[in-house]
Amino acid sequence: MAGLYLGAGLTKLAGWAPMVALFAAIGAGQWLRYAIGVLELTGGVLLFFPTLAGPTALGLAAMMIGATMIQIIVSRQAPLASVAALVGLVVVAWGYRGGTRRLVKLARHS
Repeated sequence: MAGLYLGAGLTKLAGWAPMVALFAAIGAGQWLRYAIGVLELTGGVLLFFPTLAGPTALGLAAMMIGATMIQIIVSRQAPLASVAALVGLVVVAWGYRGGTRRLVKLARHS
């Protein structure tokens, strides 16, 4: 999952033509491509850290829910890749749920 998000973030930040065209078609502006690219790249890096992998996967999963909705509503495409990534992120979040619980407890006691 980390490699997927590192690659996805880099393609958006590097201005890969299909990504530029995709965000132009969405109509939200290229600023959104940069913002999502930064989030994906950061998420890809944070997935390498076991303590942060669970919360990071949850954050990326929330983003993928939005991407899935955009694919269905705006692009009118089958969201197969988005749903597959979402499932992978849910598996990661589930696998690291203990670390996520520890972070939540730590945050409550701070």
